[in-house]
Amino acid sequence: MDVTTTKMLSIHIDALLPPTSAELDLPHSAQVAAILGVGLVYQGTAQRRITEVLLSEIGRPPGPEMENAVNRESYSLAAGLALGLVMLEHGNEAASVVDLKIADQLYHYMVGGQTKPQTGTQKEKFKSPSYQIKEGDSVNINVTGPGATLALGLMFMKTNNTSVAAWFDAPDTQFLLDFIRPDFLLLRLLSRGLIMWDSIHPSTDWVESHIPAIVQQCDSSTQGLKQ
Repeated sequence: MDVTTTKMLSIHIDALLPPTSAELDLPHSAQVAAILGVGLVYQGTAQRRITEVLLSEIGRPPGPEMENAVNRESYSLAAGLALGLVMLEHGNEAASVVDLKIADQLYHYMVGGQTKPQTGTQKEKFKSPSYQIKEGDSVNINVTGPGATLALGLMFMKTNNTSVAAWFDAPDTQFLLDFIRPDFLLLRLLSRGLIMWDSIHPSTDWVESHIPAIVQQCDSSTQGLKQ
């Protein structure tokens, strides 16, 4: 960990600045790059302070300021990737962050549910709701889902944890399948592959084994109609 680099990156991330610091007019792209840079600097360290901040930033609410309501998806995704890098291959074994229940919180960001109160230095800043975005009291998985999914995949990479890998299984009914965006399903299967690293096989059968039965049935029916 390089202290000088960390200080430079922290200038661009509000959550890493003291509560009394002056607000800087920083472009959104710089904030996204900075938070991903923090993940690279602290890769594999499971540093508690950084982990706690990144976990909170994935689900950062829009807040009253206009700039916090724009391009939230990219910021949340960058925070998720950064968290995954910090917790790379640690799974639930990092003693310094056990009480944070990272896996449960990321699963909450991935599948949705009731929002939880904001904590840390950002608590007062986001006390007032956004005047542009009305999300109610539910987690907006369209914002938090991709980052949380990849964070879990990197966090449990090569651990072969079947319990966590089961969270990423594709739905087995058409009804449930309609509730998941195709790009989210792709990220879930990608993360599942990262977790179950040793079970990957370079074969067509292995690839087809991850296709939901309902999709295979629809594909077979379509092929039959064409013939």
